[in-house]
Amino acid sequence: EDRAVMERAAVIGREFPLQSVAALAGNEVTGPLLSLVRKELLRPADFEDGFVFRHALIREAAYEAVPKALRAELHERHGRWLAERDGADIVIGFHLEQAFRTRAELGPADAALAHEAGGLLAEAGDRADRRNDMPAAVMLIKRALDLLAGDSPQRARMLAALGSALLRAGRLEESSIALDEAIETAREAGDRRSELRALVERQQVRSFIEPAGVVEEIARVAAEVIPALEEIDDDFGLAKAWRLLSDADLFACRWQARAEALERAIEHARRAP
Repeated sequence: EDRAVMERAAVIGREFPLQSVAALAGNEVTGPLLSLVRKELLRPADFEDGFVFRHALIREAAYEAVPKALRAELHERHGRWLAERDGADIVIGFHLEQAFRTRAELGPADAALAHEAGGLLAEAGDRADRRNDMPAAVMLIKRALDLLAGDSPQRARMLAALGSALLRAGRLEESSIALDEAIETAREAGDRRSELRALVERQQVRSFIEPAGVVEEIARVAAEVIPALEEIDDDFGLAKAWRLLSDADLFACRWQARAEALERAIEHARRAP
């Protein structure tokens, strides 16, 4: 009984609340948890009714002892349990991701589960991007892309988001590769919005990598994408495009024109969802 409780706790993580283990075990777990504390495998955590494995290796050993089929089931059940309680997307996505990957080792992959996990990780990546946590944004978006099917309608958008995150993280070569793939994927899928956004971001990258003729090249790209973005009423894309155009004015020392372009970017950014 102690071992079964410890294995379920290990699926949850290094730290865990009593109620989450009880939900996975389906019965009273206070006795086994206290027994594991006495055996010095667990100790009380710093939050109410919480426990923590005394060492990461203890948790790892307990986790590896769980048969893969059961491990996948427990990960999914815990993810669903968290979702019912408005848990964080990143944590729910992690457990569904682990459920998918473990099942994929045993047989045919569950495409629906992969899609669901990928969507949750993508949302967590978007939030990381908005709070300017670029390492987290890059990591989460990459994991989301790894889960999405090659023909997923979200793929072009996520590749464009990855390219943008890599640009802001200063990883220019990787950003350029991701944005080239985003443009190609978007064109194949007929995703005009993602294509235009990726074109803007790619030119931003090229402004750093290939500075020769940058003023003319920025103006050319802006002239192509701004009318198209206006046609589809994409304020977020227009904010990026006008911000890009302001760089051409910056390099050419056209300060009034730069200020006007930035005002347009701010106006669209305020209207963007």
